[in-house]
Amino acid sequence: MPVLGGSAGDNYITGEWRQFANGDVYSNGISLCAIYTDLKVGWAYEAGYLRSENRGTITRAEGRIIYEIDNRPAAEVYNEWTGGAVVADKLATGGSVLSKATFYPLAKVIKNEEKEYTLSIHPLSINASDHSLEVFVNVEEGDEVLLMHGDWELLLNRALTTPTKALESESLSKEDVSFGVYTYCAGTMLAIPEAERAKMPILVKTAIGDAPFIGTFAFGEQGHIRDIGNVHGNLVNSMIIFTEKA
Repeated sequence: MPVLGGSAGDNYITGEWRQFANGDVYSNGISLCAIYTDLKVGWAYEAGYLRSENRGTITRAEGRIIYEIDNRPAAEVYNEWTGGAVVADKLATGGSVLSKATFYPLAKVIKNEEKEYTLSIHPLSINASDHSLEVFVNVEEGDEVLLMHGDWELLLNRALTTPTKALESESLSKEDVSFGVYTYCAGTMLAIPEAERAKMPILVKTAIGDAPFIGTFAFGEQGHIRDIGNVHGNLVNSMIIFTEKA
C-alpha cells in the first residue's frame, strides 16, 4: 500500500518539530490518513536530480553516519566526487554542509531483478576527527551509493514534472483531477532563489489545471518506489491526485 508524505521540521533543525492530529500535539509521533476508494488515485514520488558516474559501496556505517565508502573516509570520497564544491572547507574544521549539499546529494542504489532505482540522501555535516559524513537517512554497510547533482532550476521544475507523472501513473488528464496533495522538501525549497519560489504553485496548476491542492514543505519525505515498497528519502517531492474517475 503506497504511503506518501513528509517529516516534520523546525526553522533551525533543533528538535523543536511537532506533529498534530485529532486535536492533539506530539513531539515524536506520526499523523496518518488512510484513504479507501474505488476511484483512481494518481501519484508520483521523485527527487529529479541528474546522475553522475561516481559511485561506491558503504563499507562502514551506523545509523545515519557514513564512516567509509570503499574503505576510505566518507567525507574525503564525497569531496573528490564533488570536485571540492561542498566539503573542501569543512574537512579540517567539520560542521554543516547542508545548503551546499542540496545540489550534490548522494543516493542509495536500490535494485530488483529488472531495474535500478535511486533514493536521494542529503548530507548534513562533516566530523573533522574521522571525516565521517552525517546524513538524513539510515544507511547500512553494503549499500551502494552514487553522486547526483542539479541546480535550482531543475529543482523548481519538479513542481511541474512530478504532478505530470502523477497524472500519467493512472492515464489521467487535468480535467479528471478533483484535488491534490503536494509534498516538497524544505531543503530544496530553500535552495531556490526566494524571488522564484512563487512559481511553484503556478507550475503545479499548469499540470493539474484549476483543481484545488494543498502542500507542505517537509524535512525528509516518505514515498513508494514501484516494485520496491515504501521508503524514506531526502530532497524529494511527491504528488497525490484524487479523481472522481473509476
